[in-house]
Amino acid sequence: MNQQLDRPVRILYLFKGASRRALLQQVNDGEASRSPLRGWDVLNRKHDLEVAFIDVNQEITLPSYVPGQVRELILLPRLLRYDYIVTFDALLLCTFASWVGKVRVTYMAINAAVLVRRHQNNWLRTTALLWMWNSFWRIICIAESQRDVLLGAGVKENRITIFPFGIDADFFASVRYDKDGDYMVSIGRDLGRDFKTLFDAVRDLPYKLVVATDYKNIPPGLDIPKNVEIRYNLSIDQVRELYEGARFTCLILKGDEVSEGSDCTGQTVMLEALSAGQPAIVTEREWVREYFQDGKDYVGVPENDSIAVREAIERLWGDGAYRNQLSQNGRQKVQTQYSVEKMAESVHALITKY
Repeated sequence: MNQQLDRPVRILYLFKGASRRALLQQVNDGEASRSPLRGWDVLNRKHDLEVAFIDVNQEITLPSYVPGQVRELILLPRLLRYDYIVTFDALLLCTFASWVGKVRVTYMAINAAVLVRRHQNNWLRTTALLWMWNSFWRIICIAESQRDVLLGAGVKENRITIFPFGIDADFFASVRYDKDGDYMVSIGRDLGRDFKTLFDAVRDLPYKLVVATDYKNIPPGLDIPKNVEIRYNLSIDQVRELYEGARFTCLILKGDEVSEGSDCTGQTVMLEALSAGQPAIVTEREWVREYFQDGKDYVGVPENDSIAVREAIERLWGDGAYRNQLSQNGRQKVQTQYSVEKMAESVHALITKY
């Protein structure tokens, strides 16, 4: 309860992309993970909070020729009813909310470092980003490496707080790990995936690889080995079924300095895979080393190194005891440290501190 207002604190989550209202029905039916709700459902059960959300894309009816961020401004009056906004996008809209009203904007930085790299040679866009970010009450970084990039770009240090990302660990914990599965999997839709290196690594191996991805991730002309099966646009429930029969996961990523994917590209998939008990071969990135220990929680490989990936696959395929060890360690760490409940509690502690 907010003692100054003598009422529950009012919080609004802003979501873009797929409808969260539709997702809620799938969650209730046991067909979808709660991860895309980003902890909204956890905070919604707090007695000292009133928590709502807006599906930005579904709420706007202005003509499509109006620029996207300008179209979003029609939602501004609704935002001013709240004490706090938790957002992952809609930067211009939230900037106006923080300036016009007394709304404290909490921005969870999923793509902030990527935006800095993408626009580093464009003074106007970089200045606009800094103006918006520095108007926010807090910027939540989900890795130390993001903080360093944002500080280097000019974001004020007192705006930044850091705590780990979390996923719906329970949704994947129900998966029974099959240590003798007859295929390996690679999951992921964002452009931070390096399928070329992975395909070069598995070429001519006597093991099957099943890839679940989006059409945009497999460019025309990419040489797909005969032992690779690609399945497009699977539901999260279908992904969970893939984990049921997989011997292990390969999460091969592009490097830290690229401007594709997200700041912590592969993060959601790695957390979900480990929660499902999957041993994982993962490209070393800064956020991975912050969250997990190579050799204990996962098998790390250098970026753009198909030989190292191939060697890791051959070792892991034949070492059942090591796979079991990785499975147990990874599942336990996600359950205890990187659940959506943990992330929501961090948001709650941040907000109720002030």
